[in-house]
Amino acid sequence: MSLFRYNRILLSHLISSKPTRLISPNHCSSIIIRHATEIRSRKPIQKDANTKQRKNTVNPIAQIKKLGDKAAKILSDENLEAIYNRFDPLREDMSKDPAFLDQLATVKNPLQNIIHLKDNDIRFSNRIMKAKNRQERYKKGYILLEGKRLIADAIQGGADLLTIFVTDRQILDSIDFSPTDLNFTAYQISSSAFRTWSDVQTSQGVMAIFAMPQPDHCSFKERITLPITVICDNVRDPGNMGTIIRTCAAVGCDHLIAIKGCVDIWDPKVIRSAMGAHFRLPMINDVGWETIINHIPEHSKIFLADHKYSYEEKDITNDNDNPSKQMFEEMLEKRKQMKRTNTTEDRSYVLSNNRFLPLYKNIPIDYQSLWKAFENIQSTDHSTIIVGGETEGISLQARKLTIENNGKMVYIPLLNDVESLNVSIALSVILIELRKSYEDIVQKSYSIKEKDN
Repeated sequence: MSLFRYNRILLSHLISSKPTRLISPNHCSSIIIRHATEIRSRKPIQKDANTKQRKNTVNPIAQIKKLGDKAAKILSDENLEAIYNRFDPLREDMSKDPAFLDQLATVKNPLQNIIHLKDNDIRFSNRIMKAKNRQERYKKGYILLEGKRLIADAIQGGADLLTIFVTDRQILDSIDFSPTDLNFTAYQISSSAFRTWSDVQTSQGVMAIFAMPQPDHCSFKERITLPITVICDNVRDPGNMGTIIRTCAAVGCDHLIAIKGCVDIWDPKVIRSAMGAHFRLPMINDVGWETIINHIPEHSKIFLADHKYSYEEKDITNDNDNPSKQMFEEMLEKRKQMKRTNTTEDRSYVLSNNRFLPLYKNIPIDYQSLWKAFENIQSTDHSTIIVGGETEGISLQARKLTIENNGKMVYIPLLNDVESLNVSIALSVILIELRKSYEDIVQKSYSIKEKDN
């Protein structure tokens, strides 16, 4: 068959056939078209009596279907056999054909078809700006990640990838996109434009925008949890918050609550410090103290972490001359007996025009060292740990929550006149000790069952 005649037959088939998605660069059937254009320049096989007809030892359709369910879904609405017979009459072995292999890579990784952006293209600067601005971040539901390791950890954690920006397409080869649905857009930008928006000193040339997870939701399916809730009170340093999130995910906490006044947990610096732990831990951000009771189990044991237990010698609640003493004690006793309701807010936690809240500052709280605080904990007990920022410390609302729920204050015994530890380090020590207590309970129960058997 001559090349001219082959082109005429090919053109007539394309004109007479129904509209299909063959011209789509992301569609699997573009493999056949790409290969057809490659073989047009090849010499046709000369047939004679002494020449054996070559057999098609490799079925390219079977090779494509080996890519998995995602490729199979894409190919399900096309008759691949008919397309293959129409566009490859020579039926040559394509297993080593560079054009065919390139198209296989395109099906497996659609980022081969990357969109190039100019330096003045607002599609890059506009999206990065919205992801970095707190108000726009929550309005659009964007979060920004930078670096190959962080992006790969987010993808493995089940995060929803929306857009990725790279300075070199070879960077994409080091990231596994198979856990994603491949329904995202890839852009290539210049190094100068990338450095303008980068927050790190040594840039890796890749940024990605992911969808912000829903509050108190975790997309990581293989998560292992313990009945532990962590409440962050006045934690304003991004590095500390990121380390706290990473520690909570590593220990297996049930979820984390960030009170209003803390640094935004979806700030790019916090995300970079947590190293992908955001997608392995359910978190609730910007929670008010008046609604905190709705996010804690009813019989949870409250532990207030503080570096040093001290209060003023003059205790207001023990002062007989204080006219509010009796009223405060009655109010406190009444609140302990009140049943919880999940439909209303507790306005007694609001600072404005609250004459009782300052009195909680001087009420003594039962305090124990870390080594004794979790001795009597049971396997069915839920524990809530409250930690405060290094600058502001524990708030009055945190003390109020602890006192009204008969909680305890936990401190870490320190040596050599060291006053305190970093809040993230202190929480790490406490959570590891609490996890050990739960594990010891499980170990003891297994030992008892083995003895009984």
